[in-house]
Amino acid sequence: MMFTACLAALITTPGGDPVGPPAPSWRPAAFHAVAYVNDSRSHGLVGDALLSVNEAIRLHNGTLPFASLSLAEANQLSLIPGTGSTTDVTWIDIDGTSTPIITVEQDLDPIADTTYGCLIKGFNDPPVFDFSGANITHGFRVPANSANFEDLILSGGPYGIDVTQSDAAGQVGVALDNVTFDGQAQFGMRVTGTLAAGIGRVVIGNCRFTNLPTAVIHRELPNDRTTIFEAFDVVMDNVVDGYDCELGPGGTARFTFDRQNLEVTGRAIYLQRATGALSSSAAPSAT
Repeated sequence: MMFTACLAALITTPGGDPVGPPAPSWRPAAFHAVAYVNDSRSHGLVGDALLSVNEAIRLHNGTLPFASLSLAEANQLSLIPGTGSTTDVTWIDIDGTSTPIITVEQDLDPIADTTYGCLIKGFNDPPVFDFSGANITHGFRVPANSANFEDLILSGGPYGIDVTQSDAAGQVGVALDNVTFDGQAQFGMRVTGTLAAGIGRVVIGNCRFTNLPTAVIHRELPNDRTTIFEAFDVVMDNVVDGYDCELGPGGTARFTFDRQNLEVTGRAIYLQRATGALSSSAAPSAT
């Protein structure tokens, strides 16, 4: 089924105007240090001459002491003016021209929930994360209420990004900008809300999903959650099911789908509440 929408907005309860698309303001509110990843291996070796993405995640999580880094690795960290002198990492940058492919050697550490969140971003050319190794059981695990992914290509593996949100009040939630998901075995991205009466927030912009059984799984099952879900400028190609969303009882949810080009063989957009289906699909507007 070819689904093309100029604008399709699904509202489960009356609400205000849709939230705007993610811009730089959707990034974490403050940064302390940016880590420039230059290792083509996901984990590398602590103390060598290259900074790996897992080392950067561990620096963000606070599980890798700054003092454990070699001088060459430490030189890949840059304090951001005006954000203090702490070296905790909230921005992970990867130059896709010098590090075009990152081979994921083993499962990455989960990205911890921290005050200022975490941004993982490519620049120049989008770097490719290759999750296709035989021993890989996870993609990016994000048990956090503030995380951004920008200008990346996620290739292969069981899934690309798996987010667990308790309460994203005052936080970014999860925001994607120009991320490609290709060839994951289970799904591209999944977002799960866990706390009753909490807030869940998902923003997907300028993203592409290809060769997937399900592009996006969204579960907000606890009672009385407030859900904000926005997707704009999304392309899906050779996908079985596009958006698979399920809500729990009570609460308020607003879903906005803007400029969608969904080539799927199953359901393009599916919304369901625990007490009954809200909508089995979103009818496209005229293009």
